[in-house]
Amino acid sequence: MPMVIFEVWVAGRAARPLSAIYAKTVTAALQQAKDIPMSSVMLPWTPSNPGPGTFARVSNPHIFLSTAQNGKLMLAMPEPVDVNALLT
Repeated sequence: MPMVIFEVWVAGRAARPLSAIYAKTVTAALQQAKDIPMSSVMLPWTPSNPGPGTFARVSNPHIFLSTAQNGKLMLAMPEPVDVNALLT
């Protein structure tokens, strides 16, 4: 999934309960949202969670590590890695 499409999809997940989509209403929805289900793309997301230190805007520190096998991307491990633990 190209990054721009993914970003629109993520914003749509947060804005789903809104009756009108404006920058102000989407921002307010993101600030109030808790544990947005993200399907199998990533763990549930709370956009207002601050990251550590100088990475305060990293609201979802969990990543899935990938590896290439026979020309295809595969999960390197089944569970996500918490990048915050690596940065602190």
